[in-house]
Amino acid sequence: VLFRSVASPWLGAKLLLLVLYVALGSLALKRARTPAARRASYAGALMVYMFMASVALSHHPLGLLQPWWTLVG
Repeated sequence: VLFRSVASPWLGAKLLLLVLYVALGSLALKRARTPAARRASYAGALMVYMFMASVALSHHPLGLLQPWWTLVG
């Protein structure tokens, strides 16, 4: 039912990226056991956040990867 309510593919992608961002943020702040895992989770959360912003600005599920994907595909 949740996925039927998403009208646009870019909104669905953004929703999934938001869930991934929250999970990585949780690992970065308290759940990861080692400092290296916390740093990796933090870096991953930042990358997911930037990609989520690119999806929101471009209104396309691939975000900044869209021009590259159209050249390759």
